[in-house]
Amino acid sequence: MDLDPHPDWEHIVEANLDFAAKRSIVICPEIHAPTPMKHKVVDDYIAFIERTGSPHFRLMIDTGIFQREATTAVQPGISEDGHKAGWMSPLAVPMSDLIDVLPYVGFIQAKFFDIDDHLIDPQIPWVEIMQTLVAHGYEGWLSSEYEGERTVYRGQEQVRRHHALLRTIEREIRSGEAFNGARNA
Repeated sequence: MDLDPHPDWEHIVEANLDFAAKRSIVICPEIHAPTPMKHKVVDDYIAFIERTGSPHFRLMIDTGIFQREATTAVQPGISEDGHKAGWMSPLAVPMSDLIDVLPYVGFIQAKFFDIDDHLIDPQIPWVEIMQTLVAHGYEGWLSSEYEGERTVYRGQEQVRRHHALLRTIEREIRSGEAFNGARNA
């Protein structure tokens, strides 16, 4: 569960920035539980971005770090300790931490576990996340990452619900409509 990068990461990435630029590649290390955003690893990445000035190295934020409630979803191949350190012990990183790093973010891995028939997600605070992204002009990508129960067709339906949820929230934010507070579980 240690997310500290290889000791030579900075030298290796810097040696590949020109290659990345020629091929329009953006290298994005993932900020993922158990590493919060207020961490030396993230500070080092940001210092590297500021020092090089390269748009070809950015952060990837996994929304699992904002998780507020534990999930019972069990992932094959992850130990019980791994589940307790991740899914079962939400970090609940505050949105203010996202605001601080958002200028350095190139991609958001939009992790989720379960969205019900009413587009309610009990684990991830999507209204807060989307309000933060819209208010601070985030123009990068969000990629749905379903981490819930693995049964036939469930993942497909969950991704459909996730997209519907995010579109609904964004539409409400941009139109100034009142939020359905239940979605912000």
